[in-house]
Amino acid sequence: MKKIFEDIIKIQCAKLIIFVIFLAAIIFLIFYYNVGEPKVSVLFGGLATGLIIAGIQLLFSWGEFTEMEKIKRLGIKKILLYRDDEKLYRSIISKSNHEILVLGNTAYRFFSDFADETRSDKKALIDALGRQVKVRILLPAPKWLSTDDKPRAEIALSKIKELFSKYKSFFECRYFDHAPCHNLVLADNDCLVGPIFQNIPSKNSPAIYTDNNSIYVKPYLKYFEHEWKDAKSCV
Repeated sequence: MKKIFEDIIKIQCAKLIIFVIFLAAIIFLIFYYNVGEPKVSVLFGGLATGLIIAGIQLLFSWGEFTEMEKIKRLGIKKILLYRDDEKLYRSIISKSNHEILVLGNTAYRFFSDFADETRSDKKALIDALGRQVKVRILLPAPKWLSTDDKPRAEIALSKIKELFSKYKSFFECRYFDHAPCHNLVLADNDCLVGPIFQNIPSKNSPAIYTDNNSIYVKPYLKYFEHEWKDAKSCV
């Protein structure tokens, strides 16, 4: 609510400034045409011209500002050309304290990067579960996967069963019954979303880093909850 109020104030102030500039320019033009003294008349003419130019530049800047505000409202923090930024994913998982949601293809790479108890730099998910962060993972049933992905799904399922046995109160994984088309990783307020393309590895696909209040990511979160209700447990 505070942010909306601040945005309204900024917009109204900008409109007022533009109005004052053009009003002053009109007044100076009136003086320019009505003052009999040539030197004073030239001064008013110069001031009017300068204000008109400044007003036009401000109008162009205002157009850019409004476009930037639209982008800011999307809450986009970063656009990733590839989803293999392990450092970024680890950072948001490590900071989580309440909930982690994962919507993906096999989750094989997710577990390899963040659920390897043998390496301290690859156990962010294990540490999150140790903090009693609730983790929900949503994946396609193996029958919908490509031939290349099925072996990875089998390995991932072993890790899913292991985590479920250790952290049953905080860890849950379900299968939905259709081909995957979206990817999502949410850790509290931080969220990364993107598409899943057939025959293109997940790590080579793009993603958008935003937050859970973004109007861009709201449909992804609704989609996750809708699929979760109908999905079946993996274990």
